[in-house]
Amino acid sequence: MSHKNQLNDIWFWRDSAGHEVDLIAQNGPEQRLFEFKATKTIMPDLFKGLTYYENLNNKQMNKTLVYGGNESQTRKYGNVLPWKAFGQ
Repeated sequence: MSHKNQLNDIWFWRDSAGHEVDLIAQNGPEQRLFEFKATKTIMPDLFKGLTYYENLNNKQMNKTLVYGGNESQTRKYGNVLPWKAFGQ
C-alpha cells in the first residue's frame, strides 16, 4: 500500500500582535483552520484566532476547534471535534 499525501501544505500562523492559528491545512485553494484546546468547556472566545484569520482573508473558511471533550458539534463560529476523533 502506498501513502499519498493529500495536503499541499500544513503550517501554523501567528502575527506580531499575538493572534494565532494552531494548524492551517491547505489543499489547493482551500484552507482548513484548526485550534487545539485541552479544555472540555467550549467558550466562544476559543474561536477568536480562527475568526481573526478568516476575517483577514475576507472569505469564509472551514474552522474546527479540537478540544478535550467527547462530543462533535457545530457552533456559530465553527465545528467542534473531540481530540480523539481528530485525524480519523
